[in-house]
Amino acid sequence: MKASPGNARITVDLENCQVISPTGRTIPFQVDARRQHAMLNGLDDIALTMSRRDEIEAWQTSDKSSRPWVWL
Repeated sequence: MKASPGNARITVDLENCQVISPTGRTIPFQVDARRQHAMLNGLDDIALTMSRRDEIEAWQTSDKSSRPWVWL
């Protein structure tokens, strides 16, 4: 079925990395895996950073022990 200009829709399937045209044609695309995860989960750069909070805090604790003068 051919779509008329008034009801033509393009679908972007981010999960499967493909664009579906109004005629049903599937066009694959590539996106960085980290960006894909962020977009699918609604995460900005700050939220992505905060998702690694435990790792950040562990590094800070270790760094405070090895370089206490930096944390004064």
